[in-house]
Amino acid sequence: MRRWLKWTAWTLAVLLLLAAGGALAVRLFLSSDQMRQLAEVQGQALLGRGVTLERLSIGLFGAEAGGLAVAGASPGEAPLLQAEEIQVFLNPAALLYKRVSLLHLSLHGVSVSAARDAGGRLSFQDILDRLAPQPAGKAPAPQPAEKAPAPQPGEGALAPPPPARAGAAVAKGVGAGFGVVIRSLELRDVRLAFASAAGPGAPAFRAACAFSSIRLSGVRAGAPLDLKAEGACTE
Repeated sequence: MRRWLKWTAWTLAVLLLLAAGGALAVRLFLSSDQMRQLAEVQGQALLGRGVTLERLSIGLFGAEAGGLAVAGASPGEAPLLQAEEIQVFLNPAALLYKRVSLLHLSLHGVSVSAARDAGGRLSFQDILDRLAPQPAGKAPAPQPAEKAPAPQPGEGALAPPPPARAGAAVAKGVGAGFGVVIRSLELRDVRLAFASAAGPGAPAFRAACAFSSIRLSGVRAGAPLDLKAEGACTE
């Protein structure tokens, strides 16, 4: 479960930071819907999965989003990740020290649906591989990204950015040399579902978890989680 939570936290943080970084730079020239499309394009380039947002609002010190969905591994599958409401508050002063600091990241109505096949491969392994830091001097293989959504009538088209380098956003932050830390993370109304196929020496099983709240502090890449959860899991 801790691995799911850390992956979820980092994925959402990177998506919101990419959205905020791009949108703040062009908010005077783009409508709210165009900023939402820009965030979707950035998320798709980063994860290699379809990413949709129903709404997005960017401010100087934070952002609010709603209706986030990250597509499943195959067409027709349930979304890997869904979040009804997301709020993030930033500490701009940390940028002076080459750090991206999220003072507080709050999510409500979070749903994660994952699986493991008979060979032990996770349904989100492709995302983990893309976000994993690459060995020095080894260039990552290019990964296909989803197509950008078509522009609405009267709006300019948003050209998709080049595919994100695997591991660049999480391992080094939004920009080269930048570290990312989440000071406080709160998730409310969380549902986790996991299904594992039978493998060598291991039976098939399904697990479902429901949490009214999950709180984490000092979330950093590679660091242990300080986690407090209220809920339970059943098999």
